[in-house]
Amino acid sequence: MILGLAFWLRWRFIQTVQLYPDEFVTLLAIEMIKVKGLPVMPSGLFYEHGFLFSYLGSLVSLIDSSPLAVRYLSLGLGLVTVWLTFGVGRHWYSSSAGLMAATGLAIAPAAIHWSGRVRMYALVQLLVLLTIYLAYEGLSRQQARLRWAALLTYLGATLAHFVAVALAPALILASIATVWAKKRINSTAGVNDTSPSVSLIQRRSYLFEILAFGAILVIAFLVKRAGQPKGLEALDSNAADAATGLVQVFNVYSDFSFNALAGWQAISPFYLTLPALIFTSLAVLAFVVCLVQLFKIEAKAKHSNLQFEMLNAQLVTLFLGLILITTTLEMILFVSADRRDDKYLFML
Repeated sequence: MILGLAFWLRWRFIQTVQLYPDEFVTLLAIEMIKVKGLPVMPSGLFYEHGFLFSYLGSLVSLIDSSPLAVRYLSLGLGLVTVWLTFGVGRHWYSSSAGLMAATGLAIAPAAIHWSGRVRMYALVQLLVLLTIYLAYEGLSRQQARLRWAALLTYLGATLAHFVAVALAPALILASIATVWAKKRINSTAGVNDTSPSVSLIQRRSYLFEILAFGAILVIAFLVKRAGQPKGLEALDSNAADAATGLVQVFNVYSDFSFNALAGWQAISPFYLTLPALIFTSLAVLAFVVCLVQLFKIEAKAKHSNLQFEMLNAQLVTLFLGLILITTTLEMILFVSADRRDDKYLFML
């Protein structure tokens, strides 16, 4: 029923709202892929914005070249995200929690909007959700294959939209904090679930994963630089120019500011407009309760043999809360003013 409602709302949007200028740019990029194999505009500019979405759109346009057909691609991605939101919520918390989260996403105006446009934001949101889910599951189950899957979906997210790079510090912080909290509580309870040989293998795996994570960020920056943001001149193919390009992209999109109020005002609609305000309040409450419960669990661990499954709901909330808080602070304090737009938080 929720998927039906989500479909109807997005379908009505597609049928009643006209295309806006940015959609025509994406449609042109899709057409150039069909002609040249790359999203290189008639001007010669490499249009990397929505790189992955443009390729998916080109596949759809082989079947139906109308603009509405590519809009339906976004609709399909949005519906998959609603379904996945329910599944993840049920797996991590309960069926009721999954139902509530999926319903909120189904009726959210921003979700309806971007699931009905020839733009890349619905794809980014889906890939970010998959990245967060796989990353946490890989950490909690200590399964490298899940973490590698998370790296793959994160690569896709960065190629769908450069804004996914902002998720990197949040993922690092949330992962470290979650692993530390688990180890601390297990240590207090006297639980040691990892042998020395397994620990060595895990450390080696983590090292390769960290290197791959760094490589993904380098790729994302280089692809962005190839698009010549802010009118930057094209780079040569040598390593020195590539390194310079990384710094140039960082300088273009970053701007540290102590004026937190101005940054907050720019992105606050993402949190403070209905129905988002309801979920913002619930998220803040859940994070506070999570911290209190973790302290209580640590105290009880001294007197009982706790297993990780008992902590899962609290650790998931800690993981999600730190990702949301860290990414928000990045947008407020470190992102250039012209990029402080609530649509760039839509991935969350």
